[in-house]
Amino acid sequence: MRSHRARDAGELHCGPCDRRFASVATYTQHLRLSRRHVAERDFSFVCVECGKRFVNKTRLRDHTDWEHLHKVKFRCQLCDKPFKCHTSLYVHMQNVHHNNKKENLCHICGKSYQNAAKLKYHIVAMHTSETPYTCAHCGAAFSWYSSLYRHTREVHHKMKLQPKKTRKQKRGELLPPMLATHDLMMPQPGPV
Repeated sequence: MRSHRARDAGELHCGPCDRRFASVATYTQHLRLSRRHVAERDFSFVCVECGKRFVNKTRLRDHTDWEHLHKVKFRCQLCDKPFKCHTSLYVHMQNVHHNNKKENLCHICGKSYQNAAKLKYHIVAMHTSETPYTCAHCGAAFSWYSSLYRHTREVHHKMKLQPKKTRKQKRGELLPPMLATHDLMMPQPGPV
């Protein structure tokens, strides 16, 4: 309960690292193990393979197992991806398999999507060399529409992207007049 109150009150924020923590335990662990908070002399456990230094034997053993012996202690049961620690596996489960459904799963990386269209977009953009979005000005090709949009603004119109607005905008408000839809070439439909 104390941990929840501390988190909700914003007490679990590390100013120098600009990181927030979900529990007192993870915050305390960060303070004990981070190179920013622990003196260099306290990193007395040295890896004989690569010379990297650690603050305790457990961290050194974990490093050796993962980096040099390639031991996998944690593996996702849905997509078989290996992880260095339980926390990484947990974050993966929340971010990738959050809906716990095996529908619309990427057969390459195991990430799940809300619908087939988003899965198809992911596969084309992340796992193929397809570049369906082409710049009408110079012919540069991109996997993502957002990359084409950024390129057009920054290269051809010399405009840096502004921070996102806090209120919702209509789609027409996102493009300045000089970036009308005809300036961007849309992908041609085709098989994936």
